[in-house]
Parts: sequence; C-alpha cells; structure tokens
Amino acid sequence: MSDQAVPGWYPDPSGAHRVRYFDGAAWTEMVADTGLDPTPGDAESLTAKDEAQLARIIGEGRRAADRLADFSNLSASRKMALERTVRKANEAQQRLIASHRHIVVPIVKAYTDRGMDLDHLIEEGKVALRRAAQVFDRYRQTRFAPYAAMKIHEAMVTTLRERDRSEESSAGVPEQTESLGEYIAAAEAAERLTADDEIRLARVIEEGKRAQDALGRTRFSMKSRMTSLKQSASWANSTRRLFVDRNRYLVIPIAREYTDRGMELMDLIEEGNHGLRRAVERLDTSEEQRFATHAEPFIRRAIVKDLERGDNDFTIR
Repeated sequence: MSDQAVPGWYPDPSGAHRVRYFDGAAWTEMVADTGLDPTPGDAESLTAKDEAQLARIIGEGRRAADRLADFSNLSASRKMALERTVRKANEAQQRLIASHRHIVVPIVKAYTDRGMDLDHLIEEGKVALRRAAQVFDRYRQTRFAPYAAMKIHEAMVTTLRERDRSEESSAGVPEQTESLGEYIAAAEAAERLTADDEIRLARVIEEGKRAQDALGRTRFSMKSRMTSLKQSASWANSTRRLFVDRNRYLVIPIAREYTDRGMELMDLIEEGNHGLRRAVERLDTSEEQRFATHAEPFIRRAIVKDLERGDNDFTIR
C-alpha cells in the first residue's frame, strides 16, 4: 500500500479510531490514539446510513453553490431552488459537526506539549472539523469520525509548522535594512483591494484548500488531474501572500493602540501580522463582510495574547 499512497494521514487498519502518517516514502509509527470518546448523551448519534445521506446532501450543496457562483443569468425559480439546496447542505454540515464536536479536545490535548495555548489549538481543531464536514462525501471508504480525526491531526501539524516558520522568519515585518517608517509608508501605499477583489481572491484560496484536501486523500488519479490540483494549491498560496501584502496597513493603527504597554511598535506590528495571516487562512466566502471587518479581531487577539504573555513573564520574574 505504501508505494501507492500519497503523503497524508490515513486510518490505521488495526483500529477504526487510530490514524498514521505516510511521508511519501514510509509510514510513521502509529499516531497516538485519537481519543474518540463515546458520543455524549446530548449529541446525536449518527449511523453509517445517516452519514451517507448527509454526505450526499452536502455534495449537492457544493455543486449548487458552484452554479450560483458561476452563472449570473439564472431564472428566479432556478436560483431559489439552488439556494434551498445550499441551505439544506449547511444544515447537514451542522448535524455532522454537532454530533462530532466531542472528538476535538481529546485530539488537540496531545499537542499541548509543543508550547501552544490549548484554547488556540481547540479553535484550530474546530475549524478543521468544520472543513471536514464541508468536503465529506459519500464515496469515502470510512466513517466521518476517523476522517475528521485525520483532518484535525493535519490541522494541528500545520498550525505547529506555521508557528515554527513564523518564529524563524521575519516575513511581513521591517527588515533590518528597512526603517520602521519606510515599512509603514510602503504598507499604507499598497494598492487596496476592492470588495470584488476580496471575493474573487477568497474563492481562489477556497479552491486551493479543496485542491490541497483532494491531494491529501487521492491515491489514484490521472497525472493531468494531479497537476491541476497542485496548480490550484500553488495559486492559493500566492493569493494568500497577496492578501497579506495588500492588507498590512490594517495592522498599523491597531498596533499603535497598544504602544503604551511597553512594547515596541515594530514588535506589535509583527504580532499583528501573525493575526493577519491567520485571518486570511480563516476566510469564509459565505461571509457577507469586508476583509477589514473580518481581520480586525484576529489582529487584535494576536497582539493582546503576546502582551499577556509578556505580562506573565514579567510577573514570574
């Protein structure tokens, strides 16, 4: 099997609630038990038939959403029918999510020894659970619980890797050869994205996420299909960088609000940029709001969390 699989998380054949990772050459040791507790009494217990039915509805909703996005000359009745299908798909996703929320905390607790806040990891795990529900389909050879567990594990690994990269890189903050004033001037002079730009770019990122997910689960595919998926994922990465670059100006006024807390403005901007990148990752094409409104709480939260860490360090000393 290992010579056919592509890199990614897979259910372990020795147990329905265990997963393992294939890096392209060899399988890792079995990942720790995912901690899929029995479904709590207040959560709906879904059968395999229930999940297959929900997956079918979700798939129909994805196709309906694509038609709504791609065709502007739909008749009123056709548009209403497609919108109704999308609403049913959203309801199906919520049923899957509500019946599996209990699997998030046991999984993410295994990663708290890597120096990240449990609340932050839980938040990332919930996003991964929601994304798993969005792409789950009836053709999978697994139940939703082990599939969602794999996606949550992947999210944890990705989050930790991004944290490590952000600590090693100074991308998005003034370089030593660039003054703070020059950085701020460049950020504020960057061409602003229009509302239409934001929608268009957000769709590219969303398509890239779907492509990345497909790359992670596809074992047999035509070379042309794999090339197309990789291209979509690459475009999404470039779009993320563009989104961050064009919106760096959002960080500066928020960072300035906290300069009385004893931290340099440049450091505040760096932390705010971490929040900005997280906001780009959390873009949701279904949200009817401008990116600035969406990004502000992420930027502010990143700055405040860093200040709180600094306050705690000071108190300990």
